[in-house]
Amino acid sequence: MALASVQLDDQYSYKGFIVGIVNAKTQPVFAEQVEKELISLLQANPRFEFLEKNQESFRTGLNSISAKTIQPASTDQLKIYEDLFKDQYVKGSRSVILGEILKNEDADYQINLTLAITATGEMIATETAAVSNPKALDSFVLATREAMAELVKKIPFDATIVKRDGYLVVLDRGARVFRPGTQVSVFTTENRDGKPVFEETGLIGITQ
Repeated sequence: MALASVQLDDQYSYKGFIVGIVNAKTQPVFAEQVEKELISLLQANPRFEFLEKNQESFRTGLNSISAKTIQPASTDQLKIYEDLFKDQYVKGSRSVILGEILKNEDADYQINLTLAITATGEMIATETAAVSNPKALDSFVLATREAMAELVKKIPFDATIVKRDGYLVVLDRGARVFRPGTQVSVFTTENRDGKPVFEETGLIGITQ
């Protein structure tokens, strides 16, 4: 077992978010609505950092790659974006949410969101939500919110400790549920057999 490292903390910090729609060229109207909502949700959530400076280059790179679908979502399915992810990692992007507008034979729509990290191209989680009324653009926004809410639940932590002074620690950001008196578990990122594992190491209380 290797000790928790700065490299692992950087790769799995879920900072530096960018977003993209894999089939934006075939579903441009719906894709625009989904992308805008994803960006809005990231910007409104104190847990995350949206990298606006990298968004346009990622969107351009994504649109230049021909991928009919990434379903069923998996790390293997994301290998087509390996070079794009590496380029974004160099630019400072650490996490990516890929959206896909799915349409079945009955003309029903779904929104799929897939979370991956740029350092390795590893898929972390995926969620899908149904579009209740395909004739209303707001329904695509609502489905995006629903899928995003479930996707966020699969991220294994809410904040990162960036500084320690004795028994006091400073968090880089906080979930909305953080209030003075809230107690949260602390984890370190360990490397076991080449795979990152979160191990609980203690408990802290929020003071301010």
